[in-house]
Amino acid sequence: MKRSGTTRGQRGWRRTAALLAAAGLGFSLALRAAAAADAGTAMLPVPAAENPFVVPQHDVDILYEVPPPAGTPAGAGALMTQRVRFAAAVQKQRVDPPGNASFMITDYPARRLTMVETGRRMATTVPAPGGALSPPGSRATGSFRRGNTLQVAGYPCTEWLTADDSGAPSVLCLTADGVMLQARQGDRVLIRARTVRYGPLDADVFAVPAGYATGTPPRPEAPLNPGAAPAAPN
Repeated sequence: MKRSGTTRGQRGWRRTAALLAAAGLGFSLALRAAAAADAGTAMLPVPAAENPFVVPQHDVDILYEVPPPAGTPAGAGALMTQRVRFAAAVQKQRVDPPGNASFMITDYPARRLTMVETGRRMATTVPAPGGALSPPGSRATGSFRRGNTLQVAGYPCTEWLTADDSGAPSVLCLTADGVMLQARQGDRVLIRARTVRYGPLDADVFAVPAGYATGTPPRPEAPLNPGAAPAAPN
């Protein structure tokens, strides 16, 4: 007989992680540069000294719009919103995905990712995926290609050809201070800023609320007879 509490915890963690991935979080704030070609856009390589900032240089609060996944029938998928807040000095990020009573805090210097489930009043911490962010004030390294300047959410941004965390070529529209306002692959927009607000963010935004249980993801269930002796080696 299965232990239902552990099974529910495992399902809850997987379901929340899948939702975050579907909401566009593969486009982390530290993206790897790529010199791939984009046939639809004239992208020009730039010297390293002109590489963009790919990490916000100031505290920022962004509300993104996330269209339905590619292949969704017309009228079958709704536009979702996703709130992202970033504290530049301490390099912490909070993501509030759509339609879910959870949020995610990433402490980049400490390499920790914490999933906070408000309904269950618990927080689960795992090692943060991906590499380290560029230090504040540092431009990205690697090879970049620069494209057009757009206006998104009332702010100018420049399109840069990069690759997302999976290596797929993507075009990011970045402000001069490193805020991503749009990401697209070809003509398909993957995520786009609706509103952008600059200003100091309170440290409590990036903290687990008081009184929440903390821990790590549930391990796979133990055998039904955990006291049984292990099989003898052949």
